[in-house]
Amino acid sequence: MNGTHSPEAALARWLAQGVTSRTHRVLRRVLDDFFRPLGIEAEALEAEPFSALESGCGQWWLRQPCWNPASFDRAHRAEPDFRFLLEAPQRFAITVDYRGHLGIELDPRFTDDPAANTALRESEQGWRAARHALQAAEGAEAFIFASAALLLANDSAAAIYAAGDDDAFCEVVRSRLATASPA
Repeated sequence: MNGTHSPEAALARWLAQGVTSRTHRVLRRVLDDFFRPLGIEAEALEAEPFSALESGCGQWWLRQPCWNPASFDRAHRAEPDFRFLLEAPQRFAITVDYRGHLGIELDPRFTDDPAANTALRESEQGWRAARHALQAAEGAEAFIFASAALLLANDSAAAIYAAGDDDAFCEVVRSRLATASPA
């Protein structure tokens, strides 16, 4: 574009959709694309990336997150690392914190040995599953903040979002993240 576009319409639309994935389609896409394939469900994903402009700390979080083995996408590349959890979900007490991180413990009904939980936490198998959740959280955060940055700094992305084409906007964000330097 020629630089005459203002991000105001895109920002107004972003803010009008609210801070929750229940009303904000980009945030819903983040929840659906990053967490749900791993069986991580939440009442909502909430984000306030523009509050960083005022307070210096934009945030995102999952409201009432939990792990549901029945919703795990068996075609996901992480399936081999979750297989031990998926094959016997009743044997584990799995928690999810507000950032999507997994806590994996043996269900106390199946062992009275505290060392068994320590062994599970230290096992490569448990760490591989937990690492996928950490990567999902990092990806979600990058996507949320890249979305906000593109609304402010990229005229064509802001115009796409302002026009209401959320799918195209999400593809612009995904493409930009794929070509961004890791530094």
